[in-house]
Amino acid sequence: MKLLKSFAVLLLASLTIFLIAGCQKDEVKPITEDSKATNITASNTNENGLQKEADNSSDEREKKQEVQTSKSTTNESSNKKEEKTNNQNVSKTNRDSNINSSKTTTEKKPKSAERKQASIENKTKETKKETRKQTKKQTSQPKETVKQQNNHQKKAATPLSSVQISIVGDKKTGTILSQTKVVINNGDTMLTATRKILKEKGIPISVTGSGATAYVQGIANLFEFDLGPMSGWTVKKNGVLLNRSAGVVTVKNGDRIEWIYTTDYSKK
Repeated sequence: MKLLKSFAVLLLASLTIFLIAGCQKDEVKPITEDSKATNITASNTNENGLQKEADNSSDEREKKQEVQTSKSTTNESSNKKEEKTNNQNVSKTNRDSNINSSKTTTEKKPKSAERKQASIENKTKETKKETRKQTKKQTSQPKETVKQQNNHQKKAATPLSSVQISIVGDKKTGTILSQTKVVINNGDTMLTATRKILKEKGIPISVTGSGATAYVQGIANLFEFDLGPMSGWTVKKNGVLLNRSAGVVTVKNGDRIEWIYTTDYSKK
């Protein structure tokens, strides 16, 4: 529209310039009726030409608008066709996916059923095994209880072996452990029985070496040489003074062990 308006303005300006230039070239003549008529006809012709140009421009505008509207309608129709085709393709894909999903579900169903059956069979097998184990345990329990009872009866029938142990220090310390009964096992020595009772009573004992070289240095924090160069611990078994290590001499049921601290080894 703007272009058409500017074109019309340019035409009008050029016509006015052309008319002014023509008037300047012509000689000044007296105005007569003939000249008036010619001027009127010229002006009419000019107006008719402008009207024709305006009509032509308006026709061109209408044609352009018609072309644009036709293009827009064709574009809309093509877009609608494309949308329809796209919608059709989408619907087809959805149908295909639904068909495939239904096929897969139908294929999976028998597998899941088989798995369920297998799991049920495994569970039944496990329950059967557990019941068998429980029955075996129940049948074996009475036998075990009978054996335990017999063992307890045997232990009760056989009396435990024991020894009597006493420990006496110097005159100031006095009796450290009065005669006490100590349960022993087969193969126990005088030293192992002594250590057992002292551990129970919480009385400390200091021993160097082991076996034949075992030597008692101190009992209840009373050590050798504390009361002179000839002082130390001696031990008797059933009233007889030992001349070897207490770690070697074994004991039996009813034995009597006496630990005595002396200030002179030479005295018996």
